[in-house]
Amino acid sequence: MMYNTKSIKPHRIMDKVRHAILIDDDEATNVYHDIIVQESDVVEEYQIFDSALTALEFLKNREKAPDFILLDINMPRMTGWEFLEEYKKLDQAANPPKVIMLTTSLGAFDKKQAEDNPIVSGFRQKPLTLEMLEEIAASIHE
Repeated sequence: MMYNTKSIKPHRIMDKVRHAILIDDDEATNVYHDIIVQESDVVEEYQIFDSALTALEFLKNREKAPDFILLDINMPRMTGWEFLEEYKKLDQAANPPKVIMLTTSLGAFDKKQAEDNPIVSGFRQKPLTLEMLEEIAASIHE
């Protein structure tokens, strides 16, 4: 199920990110992240999904990849790692977005797996903060 779709009007000096996807199975986390993205005003359009499978289906029907994906690791039915394996098969993978693993899992195994995955650009601990989102958005324009 897609949790939220928003288009936000630009008014900040910082260059805005065109499109972002957030994927997390936890409803409270999604509500909080929705508030952070709205307050940041650095993303023009975004979707929040509570399922990696639903997000993957959504992305299969888009021609352009989002600028970045914030991806939880531990989710039912399809983990963040499984999502990445399937995402690599899409046409969008030729111009992949920055993928930031946003997780409560700070285990060495997950960190190493993120470092070894060429599509993963970062590994951050939840919750998403305003500063973290602004750093991610700024890195898109580097």
